[in-house]
Amino acid sequence: MSMVCKSISVTGQQDEWIKTQIAKGFFGNDSEVIRSLIREHQVKERDVSSEMEMLRRKLEIAEKIARIDDRGGVTVKDVIDNLGLDDMLEGG
Repeated sequence: MSMVCKSISVTGQQDEWIKTQIAKGFFGNDSEVIRSLIREHQVKERDVSSEMEMLRRKLEIAEKIARIDDRGGVTVKDVIDNLGLDDMLEGG
């Protein structure tokens, strides 16, 4: 992957933290520290996006269940059992 040179500004405290990470041997230079932080943020962003999608799916299911239940005679358990929604409701 090609690299692009960036100039960034950090606070004195952030600079000390970066230097400490390098001194401890966790990273070889400033760029490695920054790239690692970016990768961590990207992973968290993907995780949040996945969680939001799962929540959206669960809300859609809840809305469908509520509409069916309003018609009478059908329980939430009936809907879950008949539509095979167990995995989705458990987050899978």
